[in-house]
Amino acid sequence: MASKNALQECQSQFHNAAWNCTDFQKSRKDTIYGRHAKAGTKETAFITAITSAALVRELAMGCRRNLAACKCGSNTNVNPQPSRLPPGTEWDRCGDNIAYAKTFAEEFVDIAEMEARQEIAKLKMNLHNSDAGRNTVERTKKVTCKCHGMSGSCNQKTCWHDVADIKTIGNFLKEKYDFSQKIKLSVKKRHTDGGHILEQVELKDPNTREKRKVPPDDDLWWIQKSPNFCKPDRKKNILGTSERECDPTSDGEDSCKKMCCGRGYFKEQFKVKEECNCEFKWCCQIECEVCEVTKKIYKCK
Repeated sequence: MASKNALQECQSQFHNAAWNCTDFQKSRKDTIYGRHAKAGTKETAFITAITSAALVRELAMGCRRNLAACKCGSNTNVNPQPSRLPPGTEWDRCGDNIAYAKTFAEEFVDIAEMEARQEIAKLKMNLHNSDAGRNTVERTKKVTCKCHGMSGSCNQKTCWHDVADIKTIGNFLKEKYDFSQKIKLSVKKRHTDGGHILEQVELKDPNTREKRKVPPDDDLWWIQKSPNFCKPDRKKNILGTSERECDPTSDGEDSCKKMCCGRGYFKEQFKVKEECNCEFKWCCQIECEVCEVTKKIYKCK
């Protein structure tokens, strides 16, 4: 469920962009996102973060549904009451247990990353972006309350922590994607007295190569420039933008100028039947006529 939600949200966030988070999974052995999941680009960063966040979200909600491992109400699930709640509010400690979900997801995802054979720079990048996804769930959480009392007076209420919906999390991470940073990870090997080799990773500015401060823990990192998504490249799992719909009046990612990469676009017209001229009839129906209208769409050459 988590991976499905992550994919759907990724496709929702990028449906108007040249890269639209295509699902390449043909069988269980395939990676959902194809080569983009391992490329080290900003797209990889978003994929890693939204997948990690979706997993934490599902686990946290599972705790509220009395997932046995969470031990609801025990010391492993302590959601402290926010100070801003009115006095006398009953606080339900068995809300969405984000702390437990983050810990479990970190062990599950990070171990898999470390066991995979990949260069140290990509490993560090993926571990950081996974952590950014987990931290996003923490940052976007909310307090939900249910009122008690006669006639909905809300004299008494019970409140608990809720995770945000996947759209809110996706919007947060999409903004992080838009302002994500290219980083350079410099790996230094040092021999110890015992004959072991230690690898020390330093974060450097890719332009000046100077050592830089570590960005906030919910920022996204990438180490490889994104490929050209305009033209198809099967080896890189790039479908190109030919035949993609675009908007000639837009200035955004869905504009024909950006989507079509300078190749131009063409117009298609077709007729559809729609309800029209609807009227309310007493009582209590809505009656409509059926009209034939001409629709126009624009596609990239």
